[in-house]
Amino acid sequence: MTASAFTFVFPGDPATATGGFIYDRRIRDCLITNGADIGTLVLEGPFPSSDKGVTERCIAVMSVTEPDTPLVIDGLALGGFGDQIAVLSGNYPLIGLVHHPLSLETGLTAAEARQFSETERKALAHCCGVIATSETTHDTLVATFGVSANDCVVVPPGLEPLTLDERDVEVQGAPRLLSVGTLIPRKGHLDLIKALAQLKQFDWQLDVVGDDTLNPQHARRVREMVADAGLEARITVHGKRPQDELRRFYYDADVFVLAAHYEGYGMAFAEAVAAGLPIIGTTGGAIPQTVPDGCGILVEPGDVDGLRRALETVISSPDLRASMTAASRAAAAQFKDWPDRAVAFADAVTKFAARWREARK
Repeated sequence: MTASAFTFVFPGDPATATGGFIYDRRIRDCLITNGADIGTLVLEGPFPSSDKGVTERCIAVMSVTEPDTPLVIDGLALGGFGDQIAVLSGNYPLIGLVHHPLSLETGLTAAEARQFSETERKALAHCCGVIATSETTHDTLVATFGVSANDCVVVPPGLEPLTLDERDVEVQGAPRLLSVGTLIPRKGHLDLIKALAQLKQFDWQLDVVGDDTLNPQHARRVREMVADAGLEARITVHGKRPQDELRRFYYDADVFVLAAHYEGYGMAFAEAVAAGLPIIGTTGGAIPQTVPDGCGILVEPGDVDGLRRALETVISSPDLRASMTAASRAAAAQFKDWPDRAVAFADAVTKFAARWREARK
């Protein structure tokens, strides 16, 4: 890989265990491992935020970078900057990294969604290029946020398929369900609990793994709903777990289920494919692109009854689970790994920065 100098701008602690941060971190680390000169800037939030004080502090942090260095800014921060980011666009090639538009986050008021839509549109207008993590996000940015298709490149996450001997699949008996996702409203955990509360006649167990510190009030609501449904012996909410432990959860699971209302890509779904798991999910955002045909059953976001029917079908049919497992294993072999994605990412940054420099001559 040819060395390529740019600075990655993180909206908070790079070690944060969410899909967006994992993507940013893996791309950065792959490039550094292969000799690229990649800097790291960490902004202090909270994010997303359109507060002027937060924005001014963040811009001051980015301004210490050597002029002409491309700044790759994660959309969780960028989307709240609005026109204030313009003060940097004359000295730096600004490149937005958008996992999904801020205004599509579940739980926002109509006013908050409008505000983020406007600030994100303005901020993106000052970028010389945008990297989207899925075709769905790319198409949304082009159709709704004024981004030119010529200035937007799709670089999906990488995948590390498990070798077949790493996970012994047992499709007989009571299935162990796994749901991986930060405990925030968009991930649909409440819908999942409601659906499973109607399936007590079947023998199953559910492990819920995900950061429970980003929205403590919602995390408490998830645990309260488990207790209210009388499912404490069958649903375990584990909170955030280190990567090696999370990998063990995938090994031990029989079915992956996540009722997310929207995903800009859905890294947990891709990880489930890599683990050779049958998948139950929704059609929210890019999930249908992430979950290949034959690997799972997808229902409309928020459709608790449809989710219940899908769960019942998969839980009660070992043969269907075996078929889905085979499909996931076959699909995983076709996914590109992180080093390949990092090369594509660096190429996009290089292209956008070269255009910016040419336009300034």
